[in-house]
Amino acid sequence: MLRCFAVLTALLCLSTPLLASPPGVLWMQRLDPSALPKGLEALPRSAHSSAAGYCLPLSGDQNLGQLLLWERFPDLATALATAPNAPALNNARLQSGAYTELGTEGLASATARVWQVQVPVADYAPFLEAIAALETALRKDGHDFHAVVLSPAGTGVQDAGGLQLWALSPNGAAAGAVVDAYYAGAPWGPAWDAAYGYFKAVDSDVFLQCHPLPTDPR
Repeated sequence: MLRCFAVLTALLCLSTPLLASPPGVLWMQRLDPSALPKGLEALPRSAHSSAAGYCLPLSGDQNLGQLLLWERFPDLATALATAPNAPALNNARLQSGAYTELGTEGLASATARVWQVQVPVADYAPFLEAIAALETALRKDGHDFHAVVLSPAGTGVQDAGGLQLWALSPNGAAAGAVVDAYYAGAPWGPAWDAAYGYFKAVDSDVFLQCHPLPTDPR
């Protein structure tokens, strides 16, 4: 409870563009694609979600071969009320949980670099401000770049106690160009260093390829 209060206090202190729209909640499920009843072409989607999609791993040593299915809800109450009535996934579901967006929504069709990081709760506000400044600097330098920060709840041991940082680019070439530009001395390098400085630990670092689900998969 004290941790939740500290997180809420940090968010209320923010005045950055990251909170320009109300945060939503992503209900994420890690699935075994080989166990899906009808394959990728018929992934289930709740009638109450405003957006949905799936991501497949491009790199990393964890969750290779797994599929990440996500759905966006307006709040945690709606997500939890919907979860028990979600379409059956047989034995495909390996892990699930809720992730509150600490800022703007953004998961769609993209190549994403995803970090699972540890950031002290007291640093949430300046960390989000640093991410907003980084996003602005990258866009000013011509990169089609979007950052999303997620706070997990009820996700199990794997994601407990940390944050997820999603760096979204339209495709793999654009995602690689961001890393290449950093090592080539990009003008936004200090902005990246400032944001990275809030990481007290990095638990994972992977690339994912994400795709949207149609509004009506039928």
